[in-house]
Amino acid sequence: MSSVGAKRLLRLLRRALNEVVRVPGVTVQNVLAPTLIMLGTTAVFGKLVEGGGFGTDDYMAFLLPWAFLQGAAFTGAATGVNFARDIERGLVDRLLVAPISRGLLIVVNALAAATRTVLPVALLVPVALAFGSDLSGPGGVAVAALVAAGFAMLASAWATLIALLTRTQEAGPMMQAPVLLTIMLTTSYAPQERLAGWMRDIADVNPVTPILELARTALLSDVVWSDVRPALIAFAAIGAVLYAVTWGQMRLSLV
Repeated sequence: MSSVGAKRLLRLLRRALNEVVRVPGVTVQNVLAPTLIMLGTTAVFGKLVEGGGFGTDDYMAFLLPWAFLQGAAFTGAATGVNFARDIERGLVDRLLVAPISRGLLIVVNALAAATRTVLPVALLVPVALAFGSDLSGPGGVAVAALVAAGFAMLASAWATLIALLTRTQEAGPMMQAPVLLTIMLTTSYAPQERLAGWMRDIADVNPVTPILELARTALLSDVVWSDVRPALIAFAAIGAVLYAVTWGQMRLSLV
């Protein structure tokens, strides 16, 4: 990328991140929601770990990577809603008249979503520690945070695609709900061997499962290559499909 392209990227990214300040209500919601859900789920199902097989005796620590991915899903959806708003207001049309690559708009959304995952992670980790969760250490938290940032980029691609297809902010639930569903249909609440019937079968083939498991391993123990490889394959496969379709829709929709 040329220096001019880099400057344009940074300016667009700064504008996208200004949303955190301009609309604090959305940011607070995206930060608090995964935290409150984690606390509520732990309060109701916390004794499940007594049956063993969780790799930890702390259910909140087991749920923490799920909460990371939830926060990533919220930030990814937020970039899609913002992009749809810019389409409605004609800003995207004006940007396309300027000497800016259309792909740059997709990249900016992805980077904004990844950067914004810092906020939910920054709240979730202290809350978990305050309730006595025994995490692997700063390195493990950093790896799990990177996993969340990567997942936010996938969620952003999906949300951007929906924004291009619908061209309206009212499609926000369509940007968010399917991503949250993919997270729920993994080993979010219990290890795979403790899941029953169709839930185990879906978790087994769900490409988000190895992504979640990498974040969980990073938070609870030491990461080895056998943990990283399936997650990288899942990231690459999902990302290739989502970004190819989103780029194609960008070329078709904004002419």
